[in-house]
Amino acid sequence: MPLTITTELTIKPGAGQTQEQAEAEFVVLFREYLTTKDSAFQADYGPEPWGGYEGPTVASVTVRGPEEPAIAPLGQPG
Repeated sequence: MPLTITTELTIKPGAGQTQEQAEAEFVVLFREYLTTKDSAFQADYGPEPWGGYEGPTVASVTVRGPEEPAIAPLGQPG
């Protein structure tokens, strides 16, 4: 059974960004950080962690942005 963790982020816009632009960009960045095979998160806690880590691992990750349905990483059902 999947574990659901609710996370709330307060995003500060970058130079020249509106709050909405910053939040939309961060949804993409956060999703990529958690789901991309070679990301630091996946390297540390994904199905094949680097460095001999033997603790619990994450088999798959789904990230939902505000007001959007579940979006699964490529190759996984949504």
